Order: sequence, then C-alpha cells, then structure tokens
Amino acid sequence: MICHVNSPRQEKKVSVFHLENNVVK
Repeated sequence: MICHVNSPRQEKKVSVFHLENNVVK
C-alpha cells in the first residue's frame, strides 16, 4: 500500500509503521 501524504508528520508516521512492519517480518 502506497500512501501519498503532504504532511511530514504523517509521512514520518508512515515510515515508522513500515519500518516496524519490516522488523516484525
């Protein structure tokens, strides 16, 4: 899932989410 967000805050949140997702896998 690719999300296009303009707010850096949201972007950071999404990045962290993907990072955690990779760690879990």
